[in-house]
Amino acid sequence: MDFYFKKSSAISVYICESADGKELARKRKFDQWFQEYNDDTFVKVDKNLIDKDNNKFPVSLIISKLNPYEAQIFKAFVRLSLNNQK
Repeated sequence: MDFYFKKSSAISVYICESADGKELARKRKFDQWFQEYNDDTFVKVDKNLIDKDNNKFPVSLIISKLNPYEAQIFKAFVRLSLNNQK
């Protein structure tokens, strides 16, 4: 929480590592933490990145609702995830 409060334009993007096949368990844990600690100050957007072998990697963006660039960042994140699936 301090990370975002110190700088309202801060964002987090994370990809759940999949080398051991536990990426969905990691995603569930991050989702649980987000639900537990979010006081409706933040927005989380979830997507999947897909590699050439059709493996899916959960990726998420967390952004403060106070971020002055929220709409632009959201659009760019969605666009990047869609471009990855082509």
